[in-house]
Amino acid sequence: MFGFWNDVAGKPTSGKIAFAPPLRAPNSNNFESNIWLWSLAMNAASQKKGAAWLFIQWATSKQVELTGAISGKLVNSPRASTWTDKAWLEYAAKPEFNNFVDTFKAVRKRAALAFTHRVGFAEAMNA
Repeated sequence: MFGFWNDVAGKPTSGKIAFAPPLRAPNSNNFESNIWLWSLAMNAASQKKGAAWLFIQWATSKQVELTGAISGKLVNSPRASTWTDKAWLEYAAKPEFNNFVDTFKAVRKRAALAFTHRVGFAEAMNA
């Protein structure tokens, strides 16, 4: 996902971000990996569940997900169709993505959402 910000003129990290599967612990064949993603949900108390459901269907549709991914406006599409689409794979082959797709494919079966609050996280993400 940081490939989106790896080619920003004047930023100190520009061109310095690369991707690789995480290291394994000594004597281990496996690794654990966190994955960052965005999601949509509907509040059970919503007064307009029908409209909310239609919006969620549209926002997570194949075309909207693909369009967002190839325009740099969507991070880590959860759709398998995006990860096999030629347009996305060509876009993600840009130099600033530095092995992003291959790394994602290597870790996706062991990755999980395991958010742990870290000191300085908000400041780092806002930078």
